[in-house]
Amino acid sequence: MANDVLRKIKGIPLIYLLLFLSSFLLFVSSASARIYESPYSIEVAAIPNADIEPPVTTITIGTPQYQNGANLYISGSTEITLSAIDYGLVPSGVNYTEYKMDSDSWTRYGNPFKLDNYSDDQHTIHYRSVDKVSNIEIEKTTTIILDKTPPETTISASEELITGVTNIVSPDTRFYLSATDNLTGVKATQYRIDGGEWLDYLAGFTLSGAGTHTISYKAKDNLENEEVEKILTVKLISIDITKQKSLDPIVLAGAWGSTGEIQTAINNLASILSSSGLSYYSPSTDDEFKGSLREGKYNTYLLIDFE
Repeated sequence: MANDVLRKIKGIPLIYLLLFLSSFLLFVSSASARIYESPYSIEVAAIPNADIEPPVTTITIGTPQYQNGANLYISGSTEITLSAIDYGLVPSGVNYTEYKMDSDSWTRYGNPFKLDNYSDDQHTIHYRSVDKVSNIEIEKTTTIILDKTPPETTISASEELITGVTNIVSPDTRFYLSATDNLTGVKATQYRIDGGEWLDYLAGFTLSGAGTHTISYKAKDNLENEEVEKILTVKLISIDITKQKSLDPIVLAGAWGSTGEIQTAINNLASILSSSGLSYYSPSTDDEFKGSLREGKYNTYLLIDFE
């Protein structure tokens, strides 16, 4: 039967088929309109807002940072980053994120920020976000301790050092460094001699080589806050003393009395000392004798008084 219908359709000119289809569709459309006519009206309710959840903001503390127990320390160069994501059945998206320090006013967040304009102390960072349908996030807080101050280092020695002058020291003079930091604590203390390589300070040290020397020193804390280099200038005096022991006695001979008697006595004494193999010195005046006595190099003193 289907084949018979197709053969009949093929025999109908195309123009008549198009007219027939148009009339049929118009009839169906009119019939449908009559069928669905109703005395009742239909109201379409608006779909309620599917985003009723506020955004969620997270905070990231950059470096340098130092954690000591429950305390988080940061420096003036540490970057703080805020990021927010909006949730909900159909999220409207984050409108803005804002933050404030301590009791300051709210500030719109744009880029990572630093606390280099704040003083060393404990601070509280408040932050939150708002989405595009005005859902406001409950305020969050993070507490940090700001430390922008480097340690303070002092130098001392086994001999007293006088400020403002070039101190005279010896090869035995030992130098000591002491550094203190009020917040994160001292991480390292360093020194160098005459502009050389920096060395970690572990214990007292000495200098070598006569002449003028510079001792540079500094310290840094656990946030890498580094102290400005300090310099101490000293002058090292080195005296090499060679001690020798002589078994030959050295005699300092002196005589008092009249000139003739003194000379006679000295001659006789010289003869005796020479024959005994002893070296001697006999000053010709009282001043020479006193000066020789003060030198302390003679180990035997022979005094003859003819008065």
